[in-house]
Amino acid sequence: GSGQLYREIQNLEGIVDAVSIDWTLDMATALRNLEKFALQGNLDPTVLYAPDDVIENRTKQLLETVLKFRKTRYVFNLGHGLAPDMEVEKVKKLVDVVKSFRF
Repeated sequence: GSGQLYREIQNLEGIVDAVSIDWTLDMATALRNLEKFALQGNLDPTVLYAPDDVIENRTKQLLETVLKFRKTRYVFNLGHGLAPDMEVEKVKKLVDVVKSFRF
């Protein structure tokens, strides 16, 4: 829930090298405004309740957005952790999509 704080995060230059962002901040906005930091995260974890094609499409959309702005200094992650009731097969699908994506 800290997406609205990205302007304040800009003031952390020289203090932190990387910032984890949740799904409430548009990734393109994060990439444009936090260009001095390595970034991690951003996929809404609730996508893992969706059908496999939605997981694949949303994950690829996020990665393609990142690719428009940079090829390094990004770590894929969910914008928050996994919920206990998430299906292992859905998590595996997500990992497979990320691993198959080429920057």
